[in-house]
Amino acid sequence: MTITRPGRFAPAAATALAASLLLALPASAQDRPRPAPRPLQFKMVSPGVYWSKEGGNTGVVIGKDGVIVYDVTINAQRAQELQARIAEVTDKPIKAVIISHIDEDHIGGVSAFPKGVRIIAQAETDKLIKADIAAGRGVVPAAYAPTDVVGRRLRLTIAGEPVELLNWGPAHTSGDLVAWFPARKVAMAADIFCMDQPRPYIKPELGGSTLGWVKSAEAVLALKPKWVVVGHGEPQTPGNLRQYMIDSVRTRSEVAALAKKGMALPEIEAKVGEPQPSSVPLPPNVHQAQFSRAIYLEVTGTKAEAHH
Repeated sequence: MTITRPGRFAPAAATALAASLLLALPASAQDRPRPAPRPLQFKMVSPGVYWSKEGGNTGVVIGKDGVIVYDVTINAQRAQELQARIAEVTDKPIKAVIISHIDEDHIGGVSAFPKGVRIIAQAETDKLIKADIAAGRGVVPAAYAPTDVVGRRLRLTIAGEPVELLNWGPAHTSGDLVAWFPARKVAMAADIFCMDQPRPYIKPELGGSTLGWVKSAEAVLALKPKWVVVGHGEPQTPGNLRQYMIDSVRTRSEVAALAKKGMALPEIEAKVGEPQPSSVPLPPNVHQAQFSRAIYLEVTGTKAEAHH
């Protein structure tokens, strides 16, 4: 059996959905002025370390002679805003962009960065990006394909700043890349932790794994960071993430046991209290309440196909 769900967030789909909803409104509602986009939030985590939100979160580290950017927001406009905010706190140049994974809300703004900037991605993410480029799809132009590819672990110095790039196997997707800044005691982990959702957000369609998520989440905490910049939500302390992990592992064990007994997915979701989808309208290929689904697919060996 194959369960099909769309694979990744697509701004074009969001635009199409918004347009269809607009057409469904009465004329008087259509005539109302649309609210301006919220300004990009840019806040300090600790001295020399910042994060921003609106779209996927980003992380920024001000090194000795340059800036390291971890993820590039959802589109070029937001990426330009991000660079303007960086320029408010430093005049140092951007030396490198680290891509956490393939999702468009994290990589969609890459083309707004200076041409020739160093772009670093995990090997599995690099494959997905280059496959999209070859197929004429996706949001990363060929000129912004990754320049540096990481396997499981790479220690290097960028802009005078020591950084360790880490991957422990599939988690949110097949190619999640964590950036650990040991001198700052800050980890940037992107969607390994989506704190705007009550449970982990795993994408089997993109090679994600609930069992792998447990391994990766534990490994992030084993770094003993003071702060973790997450993919969605506020930066977290290890204590908050530890409780989130405990709750998620308990849920995984319960769902896996029920799936092994042959219980159907809808029954499992009802039994474990899978959270209902957000009341905020989401694009049709963004689903929220799906941790149980990801566990079910994994335990039963059911294949999930990605749509591009």
